[in-house]
Amino acid sequence: MASQPPTVERSHSVGFVVQAALVSLVSSALGMWVLRWVLDRPLGPEYGEAHHTLRSLLPMIGPAVVFCAVSVLLAGAVGLLILGVLASHKVAGPLFRLQRVAGFVERGILPGRIHLRATDQGVALATALNGFVDRWKGVLAGHEERVASAEQAFRGWVAARGTPAEPEALARLRALVRRDPAGPP
Repeated sequence: MASQPPTVERSHSVGFVVQAALVSLVSSALGMWVLRWVLDRPLGPEYGEAHHTLRSLLPMIGPAVVFCAVSVLLAGAVGLLILGVLASHKVAGPLFRLQRVAGFVERGILPGRIHLRATDQGVALATALNGFVDRWKGVLAGHEERVASAEQAFRGWVAARGTPAEPEALARLRALVRRDPAGPP
């Protein structure tokens, strides 16, 4: 089984953080509801002072719980923002590099290799584009060698014109033009 890309693994982590924030929010709301329910019930006379003490704490506890819930939500939002920036960095940077190299290839310039980090998205595409550029560099190098040998054979034929070596120089030149790698016997 192939391993999942890092962004997929990170999205599961983000999902866990969001789920933990929601569970914290729900548990805080449930705790507040239970506290209100308990405090709104009439208690016997022996619990009167405890009931009055708890009722006096309620105005302080409510804002504290709300503050904690808002703090958790803000921390979660900041965490999601940071993870979003990191995820976009892993996608946007490699995409920019791939686009730049594709633009060079479109203009007929064969650039160097694309180097991406192993955790970046698009590593397979960069590898394929690097292979494509390398193959074309090999093809161009072969053509350059062929042109250089044809130039050399042409110069040899021009130098041999009017001499007994002219037919042999002409046969070498024709063999190169016919793409005969063996040349004349």
